[in-house]
Amino acid sequence: MEGSTIVWMIIMLGAIVGPFVYFASLAASKEKSKTTD
Repeated sequence: MEGSTIVWMIIMLGAIVGPFVYFASLAASKEKSKTTD
């Protein structure tokens, strides 16, 4: 059952880091559009 615990840790980590990475890339794309604009 240790394997399932590791899987859950990865899922929880992805749920926490996922949105942060998404917004970070979103902000980066906005900065790029600002420089081109």
